[in-house]
Amino acid sequence: MGKIVMPKNSALLNEIESVLKIYYEANDWIPNDLYKTRLKALIGDDQYSSSYTKKAQITSYFGFTVWQDIRNPQSFRRITPSGKQMYEALQKNDTEKVQEVLLEALEQVKFGRDNYGCPDSNTDIEPPTLFIRAILDLGYLTYREFAWLLWKLEDLGANYTDSLQELRKLRSQGPIQLGDEANKYADCKPIMILVRWGFLAEDESANASNGKHIVIADEVLKKYQPRLRNLKIYNIDKDIIDASSFDFENDNNEDDNEKKFRAWMAKQVTVNGTPCTASMISNNCSALKKVCSLMEIAEYPDLESIFEIVDMDVFVEVKNIIQSHPDYEEVNKACNNRFLSTGLKWYEKFLNEMLQDISGGESGEQSEKEEIDLEAIRLSSGENVLLYGVPGSGKSWTIEHEYCKPESVVERLVFHPDYTYSDFIGQILPAVAEDGQVSYKFTPGPFTNILRDAYNNPGKEYILIIEEINRGNAPAIFGEVFQLLDRKVEIRDIDDDGYPIGTSEYGITNMNIAEEMYGKDRKTEKVRIPSNLSIIGTMNTSDQNVFTLDTAFQRRWDMRLIENNFANVDPTLADAEILDTTVTWRNFCVEINKIVVGNSARMTSAEDKRLGAYFVHLRDLKFNDAMGDLKVYDALRKKESKGTLTDDEKTQIAIIRDAIRQNRKFPEKVIKYLWDDAFKFNREVIFEVTEYQSLEQVIRAFMYAQGLDRFKVFKDNVKDAFTGEDEE
Repeated sequence: MGKIVMPKNSALLNEIESVLKIYYEANDWIPNDLYKTRLKALIGDDQYSSSYTKKAQITSYFGFTVWQDIRNPQSFRRITPSGKQMYEALQKNDTEKVQEVLLEALEQVKFGRDNYGCPDSNTDIEPPTLFIRAILDLGYLTYREFAWLLWKLEDLGANYTDSLQELRKLRSQGPIQLGDEANKYADCKPIMILVRWGFLAEDESANASNGKHIVIADEVLKKYQPRLRNLKIYNIDKDIIDASSFDFENDNNEDDNEKKFRAWMAKQVTVNGTPCTASMISNNCSALKKVCSLMEIAEYPDLESIFEIVDMDVFVEVKNIIQSHPDYEEVNKACNNRFLSTGLKWYEKFLNEMLQDISGGESGEQSEKEEIDLEAIRLSSGENVLLYGVPGSGKSWTIEHEYCKPESVVERLVFHPDYTYSDFIGQILPAVAEDGQVSYKFTPGPFTNILRDAYNNPGKEYILIIEEINRGNAPAIFGEVFQLLDRKVEIRDIDDDGYPIGTSEYGITNMNIAEEMYGKDRKTEKVRIPSNLSIIGTMNTSDQNVFTLDTAFQRRWDMRLIENNFANVDPTLADAEILDTTVTWRNFCVEINKIVVGNSARMTSAEDKRLGAYFVHLRDLKFNDAMGDLKVYDALRKKESKGTLTDDEKTQIAIIRDAIRQNRKFPEKVIKYLWDDAFKFNREVIFEVTEYQSLEQVIRAFMYAQGLDRFKVFKDNVKDAFTGEDEE
């Protein structure tokens, strides 16, 4: 294994800027003694003389300054071109430029290979870019998790993708325990600096059991996400190794062959023209190493890894044995979601090119663009599901608990009457360049964005959630994309198109979407929803004053009724008492719903007017007894209007008002719904309308009463039903 070395010295931003200032103004090599003298003059005395030298570690680590001899801390140093850019950006307080310079450093600097800020670093892993890639894949990362990840990849030689899966599981089990071996990586000064520079940020709202949640700053993510996604987590991927330098024919070392394969893959592109990512390379290598242990290859009993094979004839024979093996499909799935099939394709091409080089073929040139089929490794989880039920029945709860997995990428939006095709798919908008020239470009909407991301990340599950789908004109919002909702449900040998189950059965022509998904060179290709993208919608069963979903639209969805019952509702909510009445929410809801359904002949869409089990939150039912008798409140209000309140009375009226705001939540949400909506046209069915003729009177009577007497606004038979008073 290698040795991960990172700067350990703490440096404040002003100190780092002072370091850059010294070398920027010198603009030449200067000795360390002179540097220390000048830094001391800028930042003042430090306890240790060596600290001045160590404060330049960060600037050298990111390639902003460079030592003549890194192993001699007393040697000369000077600023680099990127260091000049950074200093000038800092002087101008140009945040965007600072972020751009940092990103270029992350793309170009070798942090793990003899980095100029850390001598004797000889690991394949690039810690800062690993941190960022992990954030993109996990949503956030903590310093503790980062230390664990470094330990897994460096000390144990674990696979990146497998390690992320394990980390997700550990998150759900509470704080991660770091042993001594992992704890040595816990001090991450370069990452802290990226936070201080605003490239990364701390999520203050997170409940961080494993430490502070570090995320990519919003403005950085919005502007540079594609470049961030292409950062290499292994520096071997950055090295363009000349294939002609390999003594391939005489070299049968498994580890060396894997390194050569990794380096070769780093130069390849996928079918959509994007570079092979570090995670893709790692997944392919893992599959090629695992396959021999996962299935018995009787013809080659001593073969432990595909990387042992350097003879093309032998490889073809082994490949045919593997692909015809009865366990092939199962093993393929076990290899990181079908990376075995693509790994074999890549390795065959790799062998061909290496052997061509040896025999005098054209070194490093491809006769044609390699097109590794992303569909061969794509998850087949895609479906269209429409959850419907009464308001508050638990549709959103069901999505979160039954459809969204921890590793799923979820996008959520809400349809409404003003929501349009342009909002959903995207639209062409003007863009003004720095020289004032106006151009027009397609700006993708949320559907196109998640379509693109799902297509380019076949091993991840994506979910687009559309809440209240019938509150917008859904067929018009989807437009021609409506056709894509027809999903492939089976593989038919007679006309198989190579797409997995869950992909759109038919493609459509939309060059704007195609360019976003596939790139400019393939914008005329047909667009399909990939099989790793699911669309889940919610709607109330017979909601009035909204758009209807026609039969052609609905048939393209799997309809699922979310039953309105308390079977799976947390007893904390179901059995919570309504204010001070002793009546539980469950009893009230069930009995009112019986009346709603029984009154169906006199109500429009009666079934949909029922109270959902999740119609209220627990906080809506809680009672604040500080409210007391509201007659006291009325007396205080009179004194308040006259300006005669004492200080104690001012405090008292403030406390009462807080209590009123709490205690009004239930009647304002539930009683109002029953009066204004469910029984709008026949209030006499449940309300004492002879005594209470307006909603204002109903709410006031409910609030001014106490205990069970609050329900006097209902007819006696209704009140008795949920209070149980008729059971005597």
